[in-house]
Amino acid sequence: MQALLHALQATAPLLKIFAILLVVLFFASGLQRVGPEETGVLYRFGKQQPKLYGSGLVFTFPTPVDRLVRVPTSSVLELRLEDWAIPTNRGTRAEVSADPERFTTTIADTLHPVSDGYTLTGDTNIVRGTFVTRYKITDPIAYLKHDANRDAFVKNLLYRSLAHRLANMPVDDALTSGLESLRKTALDQCQERLDALHMGITLDALEIVSLGPAKQVKDAFEEVVSAQVQAKALVEDAKGYRSSQLPLVQGEASKMRMGASAAAADLLADAKGEAAAFSDLVVEYHRHPELVKVRMLTDNYETILQRINSSSVLPLKGGLQNFLIQPSPRP
Repeated sequence: MQALLHALQATAPLLKIFAILLVVLFFASGLQRVGPEETGVLYRFGKQQPKLYGSGLVFTFPTPVDRLVRVPTSSVLELRLEDWAIPTNRGTRAEVSADPERFTTTIADTLHPVSDGYTLTGDTNIVRGTFVTRYKITDPIAYLKHDANRDAFVKNLLYRSLAHRLANMPVDDALTSGLESLRKTALDQCQERLDALHMGITLDALEIVSLGPAKQVKDAFEEVVSAQVQAKALVEDAKGYRSSQLPLVQGEASKMRMGASAAAADLLADAKGEAAAFSDLVVEYHRHPELVKVRMLTDNYETILQRINSSSVLPLKGGLQNFLIQPSPRP
């Protein structure tokens, strides 16, 4: 006993140092590091603390007193939505007729209404697709409150928004010109719902990786889309041709209008001159009718004689009022 007592007295300082080291190690285990793209949220005895911790070292009490949860608030997170995915390779199914005499085997790649994902457009066409959404965590405390099945919940909200928008669109718009409207409307509706539920998530983007009809009618839809693209190209070509030719045609039309206006002005001036001459002739006729008759008859004779090569004038009784004009035969 004396020897044991001396041994304990000799090792007592070492035991004290060892105990102190254990205490230091115990508390040092609570020293944790938060990354540069993370935000730390502390739970003490399972209760969430209001203080948030930025990047750096954080001192906490060891487990099970404290628990530090790191939330990637500066990172862009990604979710893939493939429940409506268009399969690239799928097995076939053989259908055999019940009549032995009419044994036929038909290979058909069909869409199962329960196990395969799809949605309907406003004109009851089936479409399938794959989407990718990217989001950031803006409120770590609110984000951690909805920890259970959070990603699945966000996916369901996006699918609900996409299905609602597609149900109000014809399939032609959904596959061509309405893609941007589909993406933006679904993103806005989902974000509005997330804000109402205080999820602490902000959606940055929604990418439509693929969206198309069922495989059985895919070729027909591609032909329609190709025809629409060609029609649009023809319309654009026609607009370009119109833009290049319209100034030329307008110039020609303006030139024709100016020529017509000038011709109309000349014709009107001639008509006014003839009208004025006729008015003067009427006045003169009332003064000297016989003289005017002789003058007019002479003018007519001159006009006629200018159109023939030779003529013979034989005066008859009655003076200048009676003439016999006998044109000679032309050589």
